[in-house]
Amino acid sequence: MVEIEKLHKLTHKQKRVDIFGPADVRLLDINKQRAQNMGDRITTRSARYYYYYYYYYYYYYYYYYYYYYYYYYYYYYYYYYYYYYYYYYYYYYYYYYYYYYYYYYYYYYYYYYYYYNYYYYNYYNYYYYYYYYYYYYYYFYYYYYYYYYYYYYYYYYYYYYYYYYYYYYYYYYYY
Repeated sequence: MVEIEKLHKLTHKQKRVDIFGPADVRLLDINKQRAQNMGDRITTRSARYYYYYYYYYYYYYYYYYYYYYYYYYYYYYYYYYYYYYYYYYYYYYYYYYYYYYYYYYYYYYYYYYYYYNYYYYNYYNYYYYYYYYYYYYYYFYYYYYYYYYYYYYYYYYYYYYYYYYYYYYYYYYYY
């Protein structure tokens, strides 16, 4: 009670005025006692109201602060979890894309190498066989020409020889 009165005096600095004056001491004492009782009741009610108001305000503020605190950290951890999940998904997607790209590159390189060797080998074989046939064709043509020439030569020689023989015989016969 003394603490409440001190709190009241510190918060509400009221200044009482004696309206009866110094003539009647008894009335003055009665007025002071009546005013004191009224002030005690008012002060007690005010202090109790102020105390409970401060108490509830303090706990409300405390509850609101911790609610905000937990909400903020819950949101932060949720955001962090979401970011981590997104990063993990992005990493997995990137890894999958890299693997797919590597596989596709390897596949393309393999088939390119395969077809390149295939065409190169066929082209080389084709060139080789072409050269081979060309060589034999030239060889055949050369021998054909050679035999033809010699045939023609022998034929001509034979014809000439025959003609000469015939002429000689004719000449010998008639003369």
